[in-house]
Amino acid sequence: MTRPRPCDPRVESAVLGALLIDPSRLPVVSAILRPEDMGDPARAEIYRAMLLVDLAGQELSVPTVSSQLRAMPIGHPDDERTVPRLNTVGGAQAIDDLIASVSSAAMVEQHARLVAEDAARRRAMDVAEKVLVRASESAPLATLSSLSVSLADAVAGVVASESESLGDVLDVLGDSLADPTVDTPPTSTGLHALDKPFAGGWREGELIIVAARPGVGKTALALRTTLHAARGGAAVFVSLEMPKAQLASRVLSAESGVALHRIRARTLDAKDMTAISAANLRLRKLPLYLHDLKSLAAGRGQRPTLAALRAMALRERARRGRLSLLVVDYLQLVRSDRDRDMREQEVSEVARGLKELSLEVGAPVVALAQLNRAIERRGEDAEPELSDLRESGEIEQAADAVIFLGRPKTPAGVMRVYVKKNRNGPTATVDLRWAPDTARPGDLTDEYEGNVTPIRRAQ
Repeated sequence: MTRPRPCDPRVESAVLGALLIDPSRLPVVSAILRPEDMGDPARAEIYRAMLLVDLAGQELSVPTVSSQLRAMPIGHPDDERTVPRLNTVGGAQAIDDLIASVSSAAMVEQHARLVAEDAARRRAMDVAEKVLVRASESAPLATLSSLSVSLADAVAGVVASESESLGDVLDVLGDSLADPTVDTPPTSTGLHALDKPFAGGWREGELIIVAARPGVGKTALALRTTLHAARGGAAVFVSLEMPKAQLASRVLSAESGVALHRIRARTLDAKDMTAISAANLRLRKLPLYLHDLKSLAAGRGQRPTLAALRAMALRERARRGRLSLLVVDYLQLVRSDRDRDMREQEVSEVARGLKELSLEVGAPVVALAQLNRAIERRGEDAEPELSDLRESGEIEQAADAVIFLGRPKTPAGVMRVYVKKNRNGPTATVDLRWAPDTARPGDLTDEYEGNVTPIRRAQ
């Protein structure tokens, strides 16, 4: 059963009448309303004519709007049945009647917002009905996920924030400088040396790229950071390379200090089990949520789309409240929502989409990425450059920070972090200690050590 669509003819007429009374309000209204937001086709045509009159540099009035509608025929110009659009909206009298529908233009902005809200509700109802129909037809879950994103897009424009004057923004900035607790705190990486170039950590709306060749420690560093972030709020880790159980084993190894190969081989002694039990108790209290290919409803052998990733992130934000961090492992395994002829175009679109997602969910997004093989030809200890990003395209442009990882031969037990791009701070080279048995990076102690036992938190 089709439900009636929300539309208030009186409010729509009041908006158009107010614009005829005070044409100077058109810039305000046009920033809120589009012609298709009108629920009545005739009022939509009148509003479209008003915009065209203004675009032509003419003053809005009954005669100018009528003239514009008269010049907008319905049908092909060579067809004898062609009629002026003015006839279909009720003629000049209908436009004149709009002025009588409102006494002043004082409420035009509020009325325009009411019309926009009704339009958003109509769009949402249209999408919701499509979801019901496609679900009853056993449509693929990926299709339903894409439609759920469309549902969010249906109301996105209405809830957009308004502009603020520079003075107002400076007032807020001044308050945060005087009292830093006013600001939303950055998400610390949990590594003091790595936090320093980023003034304490990563901030909402930022896209951070962490890139390296396979086996260097991208996932390990990302898990370390996500674990720390979860101690300050909900964090989400999306792995497109390994299942959730394998991720959990890595986290347990890093947190307990028990070698990963011993956990996987199940060759654990009593001391190991005690450490794992204690780590398990600490970890299960954290608001850390894991996703893999299966939870993103990607079919066998299929990479998940950017739309599916976005739908998941929006669901997590709705369920958990504010997110402290979102990690995607890794960028090149995400598909664009549209088929692209060139791989570079697809990767570029995904990079831009992840940047937009960081703004949308209000959390830093960390995307892991692969380097191309060019760096290997420069030697084992070669320093990565931005041009080494595999299928780079727009990755460098979209990112707020680009971080490369390396593991130099000397000194031993070190992960070297190269901050090659930092939109809001300095570039830097940072050394972290690396514990290979537990794949856990950490801040350096006074001396370099080969196989460092991770620092265990106080019980």
